[in-house]
Amino acid sequence: MSEANLKIKETHKYSGLPHPRFMEFRCEYKKANTVFNPVLFERDDVFIKGVGKGPSAMLEASYVIEKYNIPTDSKAYLSGFFTNDPFIALSEEEGIEEVNRLVTKQISEGKLPVTLLGDGSGAIGAYYAINKVAPQATIINIDAHLSLRETMNGTRNHRFCKMKHAKKCSENVLHFGVSSMGNTEKEEFDPDKLFFADDIIEDKYWLEDILCETGEDVYISIDASVFDPALIGSQNPEMTNISYKSIEKLLRALSKKSKILGLDISGFVPNEQNRAAEIILSKLLYDLISHIQKEKK
Repeated sequence: MSEANLKIKETHKYSGLPHPRFMEFRCEYKKANTVFNPVLFERDDVFIKGVGKGPSAMLEASYVIEKYNIPTDSKAYLSGFFTNDPFIALSEEEGIEEVNRLVTKQISEGKLPVTLLGDGSGAIGAYYAINKVAPQATIINIDAHLSLRETMNGTRNHRFCKMKHAKKCSENVLHFGVSSMGNTEKEEFDPDKLFFADDIIEDKYWLEDILCETGEDVYISIDASVFDPALIGSQNPEMTNISYKSIEKLLRALSKKSKILGLDISGFVPNEQNRAAEIILSKLLYDLISHIQKEKK
């Protein structure tokens, strides 16, 4: 049993709040349009620790964000938010299995699954769920890392292998914001499907280019490494220099062009001395959900 996850199991709450709910809003599961799934897992062999506390930190920070969304002139929470109790995985495989179960069930029921992950390996479960319920969907990974390794640290289920799984689950996998990759990965990607961080900064047509590659149905993975590490702490930080507004712009455009089937966010390491980052991430999620709900109407 993982030492890191034993510790999470004992004290998984970030600041003592019992089982925080997104925006502290509760409704019956059957009436919910959006379901938040906190799945906590953290490997022992990481240099920067604390990613297992990321999901609870984002949930708690959501209490202070405004319920009214200006760009959509809406209150998306009124569509019904339900937050599951945290699931504490004791291995990558356990987290993957639980995410697969939750995402498959929720998409099949017509709900929007929003999975809050510690370690990004849990996203693998979502990709296999998408393969079952919407095999034609585009999978978009917003991440500073390509994550196309065959194996890492003795496992095929490492977070740096997650997009290898995604390619088995979808014929259309896009990578946004990449600024780091391993030697074995550089032969793996399709250049038409890869959008480097530097290209996004320098090319004013990057949004049109990525939308041209996007299908009608989309699943989105977001890793905190894509943000400026001075703004948002990450398990694997990179100096990507992609602005928060560029990522927000992409997410809004995707919600307008495509049907967003679900999303996950991972890799966030909270800082107890500066809690601005989890507020920013919570606002980003609420803004995206607001745009998704607006396009459904």
